Amino acid sequence: MARRRHGGVFLVPAGALIGLSLGILAGYMVTGLLIGLGAGFIAVIMDRPGRELKALGEGYPPPAGAADIVLFFTGIYIVLSGIAITIVPNFLWPEIAAGFFLLLGAWFVARGMTGRREGR
Repeated sequence: MARRRHGGVFLVPAGALIGLSLGILAGYMVTGLLIGLGAGFIAVIMDRPGRELKALGEGYPPPAGAADIVLFFTGIYIVLSGIAITIVPNFLWPEIAAGFFLLLGAWFVARGMTGRREGR
């Protein structure tokens, strides 16, 4: 029986739930949720088919596509946002974080409505 490829999408909610539970235990629920969510985005890239690291001399992994780069930087930003909630004073980060997430959401909507997807 052939193994179905899921594209790693289960890693985003899994990371969010694991981060949330660890955040609750540590007393930083929102921080844990954001760090886990960002880690889930980054883990999706690592789980993509064809991204396995090959032994020396067998070639290199294929280059990352534009969607992988966006997922990577989104994951990094979400992790840093989670850390900033705990470390950076409240008056500095909310407007920047809200603006970024607003633009990111608009980008996802625009990309979804145009029907432009990699591999199709």
